[in-house]
Amino acid sequence: QMRFLAGRGFSAEAVRRVTDGGAAPDVVLMDVHMPVMDGFEATRIIRRDGRFSVLPIIAMTADITAEDRAHCLEAGMDDHLTKPVDTDELFRILVKWGRKAQGEQNGQRHE
Repeated sequence: QMRFLAGRGFSAEAVRRVTDGGAAPDVVLMDVHMPVMDGFEATRIIRRDGRFSVLPIIAMTADITAEDRAHCLEAGMDDHLTKPVDTDELFRILVKWGRKAQGEQNGQRHE
């Protein structure tokens, strides 16, 4: 299930779409640098809801240093993509974290 969840400053809306009923998305692509509520805070809010403890959340950012990656993991994100997005890398990440991959991990988050 593909849905646009975050970006252009709509981080609170993204959190609401993930947490308020309905089917959860297979993967969340979370823009790290959003105004009002950044992707780190949005991820922390989503992770507070136990239903989403294993939902893959992928950071999207223009730059990623070792410190940035640590910050993403600390916030509860599972992986990252750099912008502009390379389509091969996007598909690799989606295959790695998608629904089938989750089932193969028996509901455990990838590390």
